[in-house]
Amino acid sequence: MTANPALLDLNLRDLGGLPVEGGREVRRGLVFRAGALSKLTPTARAAVDGLGLRTLVDLRTPYERERYGPTYTPAGAQLVLLSIDSGDLTKELASAIRGGRFEDLPLDLLSQINRAFVQSAYPQLGVLMRLVADERRRPLLFHCSAGKDRTGLVAALLLSALGASWPTVLDDYLRSNETPHANNLAYRAQLARAAPWLTRRPWRTPNTEPVLRLLSVDADYLRAAWDEMTRSHASVEGYLAERLGLAEATRLALQEALLTTPCR
Repeated sequence: MTANPALLDLNLRDLGGLPVEGGREVRRGLVFRAGALSKLTPTARAAVDGLGLRTLVDLRTPYERERYGPTYTPAGAQLVLLSIDSGDLTKELASAIRGGRFEDLPLDLLSQINRAFVQSAYPQLGVLMRLVADERRRPLLFHCSAGKDRTGLVAALLLSALGASWPTVLDDYLRSNETPHANNLAYRAQLARAAPWLTRRPWRTPNTEPVLRLLSVDADYLRAAWDEMTRSHASVEGYLAERLGLAEATRLALQEALLTTPCR
């Protein structure tokens, strides 16, 4: 299936088609991930309408929703607000973006933020897993601002719960780099409003590496979250069960609903 350019600009993609253990795949058309869905063009709205969504889950903070606009919600769909942030680390990042002080940020900031998500966002992550497990909620889409950090972690956890291998989980996570955020119109507009200096060339920083790292994803970011789950709960599976409250029955129900029948 050819990807819709309007959806690519939103870093929006179907988790369907990804392989899991036992020769199965994630069913198509049931769970989607995306970046910002605010102030969409008519073409983008039509593309989102075509997904037939029943539920949209907005992972952005109240500040993000107020500043950048509410999530576009198709007729008949329900919007669920599940704010995820990393506290002081998020404030540090926002301050640096506004002031153009990227060179002041540690290069492992997004790894730190992912560890913080694991430590503090487990209530929201648990709720989201149960929403996905509820057939009345599907098709379901979850999104944040860029569709790469919070959204990427949620997708990685869901794929792990479904039985995907680490290489598959990581490959999906890194696919956000294939939709360059320079071409992600919604995200670029959001950055421009937050930090007008970003729209000028050259950037007022002696080193563009911190900027590029913030606009992309890296295996180290996801690995940091995995290491934190393993440190605190021995494994990702332990984190899902003990911290998110994802009971074995719920996990099996997820697999039954979201996975294809294994090939024989």
